[in-house]
Amino acid sequence: MRFKSIDSLRGIAAIAVVFFHVWGRFYPDGSTQKPPWVVPHGLGPHTAFFGFGYLGVNLFFVLSGLCIHLPQAIKFHATGSDQLRLKSFAKRRFFRLYPAYFASLVWTSLVLLAIPTFVAFAKHEPLHFAAVADVRSFVASAFFAQQIYPPAFNFNGVYWTLVFETQFYLLYPVLLWLCRRAGFMWPLLALLGCEIFFTVHPVSLKAFVLTRYFEWFLGMLLAERIASRKPINMPAFVFPVLLAMAVGCVFTAATLPYRDILASTAFACLLAVCLEREARMPWLTRPWLVAVGVFSYSVYLTHVPMNDLFWSTVRLIRTRVPALPQATEMVSVPVIFVFGYLFFRYFERPFLGAKKKEGDLPAGPREQAW
Repeated sequence: MRFKSIDSLRGIAAIAVVFFHVWGRFYPDGSTQKPPWVVPHGLGPHTAFFGFGYLGVNLFFVLSGLCIHLPQAIKFHATGSDQLRLKSFAKRRFFRLYPAYFASLVWTSLVLLAIPTFVAFAKHEPLHFAAVADVRSFVASAFFAQQIYPPAFNFNGVYWTLVFETQFYLLYPVLLWLCRRAGFMWPLLALLGCEIFFTVHPVSLKAFVLTRYFEWFLGMLLAERIASRKPINMPAFVFPVLLAMAVGCVFTAATLPYRDILASTAFACLLAVCLEREARMPWLTRPWLVAVGVFSYSVYLTHVPMNDLFWSTVRLIRTRVPALPQATEMVSVPVIFVFGYLFFRYFERPFLGAKKKEGDLPAGPREQAW
């Protein structure tokens, strides 16, 4: 079972996140993630929408829960049992995430070394390697131990989501066992309650699993619905309600603390509609959008250091060529996606076949999901 719309939505999420970080370079003081938020001077609201691209992470979390659980759900509804083979599950997750992740660690390290080197060379200043070689952050990131060494969260701005993902995977066997015995409703309410509680009473840990597990579980719940082959049959009024939720959680300051909950719920409902009506939504299965979704993980891992490197290079050039157009920085967007594809081809795709040899579970919707 495969849905092209899942690849497309993953591509949309990746595009949104990339534009968010590029937008942040143009307007570093125009953060949309904390109140009060005002449209930066000279920027229209339609363009400022890029500043909310970080919500693509919420969509990633929902998609991840869907794709990880769907093979198990299919097996359960086909055989009455979905006993999870822990060793096989761990091996598939490792080869799906870690090789490309480790390669991106090396890439990030090279960029963090290259930028001050270029600056020192351009300004004819000595380079102090001790100031740029952050070995501890590299090691902490390599073991997803950023919570033990918090400065490592700054090593690459997107790695915090991978810390969440590893916790989601580690607790998934327990969550699956619980759902098969107590049903899905009680875990859903419990995880929603936890996310609301930790929204009101934040914890010091930056990536604590219970602060976002409800969002991942929404995808898991949707996978169960798909596997049972029960029609979703969204009534017509759902579309304006979802639109109102999306607009409300983005532009209303009062909902800011609960933006993740509202956005993820809206995304889960929209995802349900897209999966049910994929054949009637040709725009969602455009080949180019599906293709972007296939290598979106590589784009996600590498786009922040690539964006930093590109912008630093352009600014150095501008010191010697002041007339260089301001729009030159936007060239970073196609560069990011081209580099992301090459990274996928050489550092991600070669390892995807390793998990296919297991063969103990039916293939999910591009089991490349993360």
